[in-house]
Amino acid sequence: MKFKEISSLIPELLSGAMGLPIDSVQAQPPGNPRPDLRVRLGEYSFVVEFKHAGTAEAVGAGVRTLARYRTVADDLTIPLLVVPYMGDVGRRIAENAGLSWLDLSGNASIRATGLNVRLLGRPNRFPRRGKPRTLFAPRGSRIVRHLLLHPNEHFSQQELWRATGVDKGYISRHVRSLAEAGLVTRECGSSDRKTNRIRAKDPDLLLDVWAEVYRFEDHRIWRGAMASRSGEETLTRVGETLTNLRVVHAFTGLVAAWLYSSYASFRLVTAYVKDSLPVASLETAGVREQSAGANVWIVVPNDDGVFHGSNVLDGTRCVSAVQTFLDLKAQPERAAEAAQELRRSALPWSMR
Repeated sequence: MKFKEISSLIPELLSGAMGLPIDSVQAQPPGNPRPDLRVRLGEYSFVVEFKHAGTAEAVGAGVRTLARYRTVADDLTIPLLVVPYMGDVGRRIAENAGLSWLDLSGNASIRATGLNVRLLGRPNRFPRRGKPRTLFAPRGSRIVRHLLLHPNEHFSQQELWRATGVDKGYISRHVRSLAEAGLVTRECGSSDRKTNRIRAKDPDLLLDVWAEVYRFEDHRIWRGAMASRSGEETLTRVGETLTNLRVVHAFTGLVAAWLYSSYASFRLVTAYVKDSLPVASLETAGVREQSAGANVWIVVPNDDGVFHGSNVLDGTRCVSAVQTFLDLKAQPERAAEAAQELRRSALPWSMR
């Protein structure tokens, strides 16, 4: 949509949400340092910042921009962030910042003295096509994973470089983007930028932002079926096969969730392998390539960072609880329940 259409639609949606007539609208051309719109409805005046997406980055940028107007706002002047559609993560970022918002799909959360408007549940009218830009591409994920594995620690960029192997220039740019989205904090001991120390601002929120955009299918997945009497037997046989082949591997998904939290039995066994798929050896071990009814997934990751933070649990190497939580998003059976139990029991910083 063009800015002219957007600037006409916002007052109409705001008027409908508030149940008040539009008294005045003042629009600014795109790129102007002043608010995109000023809208007056009865006794309430809104300064409006529009962002073209409800991503963590865009919402974080909107929070920062609107913070400049709060110094001149009073009880009846409300900074308002508007996006095409506000998802769960964007909503949490806005509400953590105490910011009112509206989306072009008809949802809203507007709060001020004597005012509480909350409209939720309307579907996204503006789904984005293609693969969106994300803070969680493979190199960026290495940084985020390390911060989540050590949620109470602060790291210098030098320490992040040593821990993740990501080049220093990328780390600097990525940390800046994470900070602008309100996902990390940077503390300085002096004016020297090298003393900046980074920590996850809200590990729960950071994990949710990542989970919202995480795509297990971005990895290379080989699906097969093995005749066995239980998930534990499948796990043992797959583990022995990979170990005998000296294939670097770590289990994830329902298997890892079971080993971390002892929650729910499993049928599907999922393992990451490093470098290549040992298809011929798996078939010799009795695992036949088969999509329907598969009980074995062997996965070549799009980045070896998935192995960072792996643990040996009851003799079985598993990816970290953080990586397991993400991977459960694509698993069948009782994966959603297993993810919540894993979050409660194996991610002790989680409040959800």
